[in-house]
Amino acid sequence: RLQEMRYEEGGDMKAHFAEQMRLRESLAGMGATLEDRDFYAIIMGSLPESYRPLLSSINAAANVTAKRLTPHELVSAILEEY
Repeated sequence: RLQEMRYEEGGDMKAHFAEQMRLRESLAGMGATLEDRDFYAIIMGSLPESYRPLLSSINAAANVTAKRLTPHELVSAILEEY
């Protein structure tokens, strides 16, 4: 279900991310750990095509600083823009 979640334009983005985080924690509670890099990819894949330029900018900035963002940092960066 987590991998199938999609944010719809005009929806409540904070609620979307909160639900993704809740599902991840629920999986962890069942012993199914989801690595940060996999969850990062799920977050990115859940956003519409219109967010691709923003995601590219966020990833480019992370590459320049040679710092891998955590899923929480990714969500914070996206929410700062919207």
